Amino acid sequence: TKAKPSPFIIFFELFIRSSSGEATAVTIDEACTLKQLRMVVENETFVPEGIQCLVAGDEELADDEATLEELGLTSGAELDLELLVEGGAKGDSRYKKSTSRFRWKWSKKRTRRLQKKRRKMRMRAR
Repeated sequence: TKAKPSPFIIFFELFIRSSSGEATAVTIDEACTLKQLRMVVENETFVPEGIQCLVAGDEELADDEATLEELGLTSGAELDLELLVEGGAKGDSRYKKSTSRFRWKWSKKRTRRLQKKRRKMRMRAR
């Protein structure tokens, strides 16, 4: 005969520590998957599930289908919430280009102004 599952649901209380140092307590069923935990964390901290990176101890929790029990998490465990954000300048900066463009435009304008002035002086000399 099959063993019947326990009618009691065991809840874990996990502490999620954000990069700012703020800790949030989350209560969740031990049979929940990591993906479900990420959704609960999104509801609590308003950090989108797609950019969450949960770290327990030194290892990153990456398998979304694994349950909390399989990941070795116990009640009272502390998880670090890090953000997967890409950024930084790739190659030239847009601001730098516009500045150099502005300088070129400024020198062109200056050259035309000087040419006009010289032409005016030549006309006076005649």
